Amino acid sequence: MSDNGVALGNAFSALNESEPEEAHRALREYELVAKPYLPAKQLSVVSADGAFHSPRLRARMRELGMIENIHLASHGKSEESERNVAKKDGQRLPLKGAPTDENDEPLWYANGHRKVLCACGGLTLSKRFGLDAKGHAFARVEARCPNCGTYNVTSAGWRTADNSKSFTRMQPHDPRDVADFALGNGLTYNDKLAEAYGSSRFGHQEGFHCQLTTRFKLKQHKRWYRRKNQVEIDARMAFSFMKALALHTYASADVTRGSPPLAIAA
Repeated sequence: MSDNGVALGNAFSALNESEPEEAHRALREYELVAKPYLPAKQLSVVSADGAFHSPRLRARMRELGMIENIHLASHGKSEESERNVAKKDGQRLPLKGAPTDENDEPLWYANGHRKVLCACGGLTLSKRFGLDAKGHAFARVEARCPNCGTYNVTSAGWRTADNSKSFTRMQPHDPRDVADFALGNGLTYNDKLAEAYGSSRFGHQEGFHCQLTTRFKLKQHKRWYRRKNQVEIDARMAFSFMKALALHTYASADVTRGSPPLAIAA
């Protein structure tokens, strides 16, 4: 959907189908119906939950000029989720091949969320995102510490090693689907920019699906569908109503600075 709430495309699947595989279908739809209308050199951010933490899916997003805002732990408030977050906060996974101290001890680590850390904890991090000559997205983290020095970590340039207890550099013969795209991507669990993008996801995308339930009662009377096209017809009717409302609201909006758009009741 567009920024003004116009539905551009959709796809349907069974509840028991793999979420990452369905995301690949959604990306194909995006490539066909949305990307052609975007600026050729525009970098995008995709916010999604941890179910979409897949190297293959992340690699595809990068090919489409997207940086993924996907975390390895839930932001839920349950005790189990909070224990998992605390565990990942406390992990120290060394970066093999990075500079070491005089005793050959690692100076650079990552925690379970893939945030880059130094041995003394006095570092500052800078995030870098961009597009290469092919329009593929890239990400890296630039770390500076007065005691440990400086070190840059590029996303997709590392993979896990030692049963996921450390990281090592990717080698030319390593398949791309073993690369760790989260390490070197500055949009980590506790990052403020990642939080802002995540809030937009709930306010915009989740709000769209909430409209289907609360306003259009799409799921109010649960029943069995015998054919997939019946599901598609019902859902697309609701999408069409929402699209018409969004277009009318957008066209009727007072473009004067500071004036809110016209509210349409249905």
